[in-house]
Amino acid sequence: MKVKLTVKAMDCGGCIDEVEEAVGKLLGVSSAIVNPKTSEISLEFDESKVSLSDIRETIEKTGFETI
Repeated sequence: MKVKLTVKAMDCGGCIDEVEEAVGKLLGVSSAIVNPKTSEISLEFDESKVSLSDIRETIEKTGFETI
């Protein structure tokens, strides 16, 4: 599945790296790339291995909120 999520208050390179790394470690996520201009994360993942709610929860654990 491919999806884009907006991540609120993600405004520095360290923040971007932290979110990409945390989400990228989830089993089933094949791609997690943040666009710093739009604060969106583009995701590709296998729904049979990880859910969108699991991904959102992981992002929230890094201190950011998704829309």
